[in-house]
Amino acid sequence: AGETLKPIDRPSLAFLKELAAATVESARVRPGQSRGGMGPNRTGITLITPGGNYPALWTRDFAMSLDGGLIGAAQIRPQLRLIARCQNGEQERRLPSGAIIPPFAIVDHVNLAGGAVFYPGTYSSGEDQGAPPWGPLPPIDDHCYFIHIAYSLWRDTGGLKFLRLKRGVRCAEIDG
Repeated sequence: AGETLKPIDRPSLAFLKELAAATVESARVRPGQSRGGMGPNRTGITLITPGGNYPALWTRDFAMSLDGGLIGAAQIRPQLRLIARCQNGEQERRLPSGAIIPPFAIVDHVNLAGGAVFYPGTYSSGEDQGAPPWGPLPPIDDHCYFIHIAYSLWRDTGGLKFLRLKRGVRCAEIDG
């Protein structure tokens, strides 16, 4: 207690920026690339994953990566659009697993095939996702992270044009 923090020196700051940039670069999965034994990436965009071997774009992890200032509007926009296209439609979906995907639910993650995965613990975008042990409803925090991604895009561009997306383009259309 009572310790004064010293400002970070320039060489240390330069090292941290270089390390952060390398981390973001290692998190990219370009179209056609595989990751974690899955793939290839068929979304049509370069995904920014949590890094390592994660073969999907996670809404929450992508949102948390934006405050470092290393991911700009040109990279945010396609990720936001992909997540928006994968959002559930107006109708509640009841899956055989007992899971319920509420109207307008935001995806937990988008797999490399471009499929909407609403529950953790799987890469399947099919009818077998959700329910035990995850419970009947998908995580609700992804809605807040989606808003944070949109805010980050607005912050970087100062414009709202990105909010005027065409309705009716569904995630399933990405799957090819």
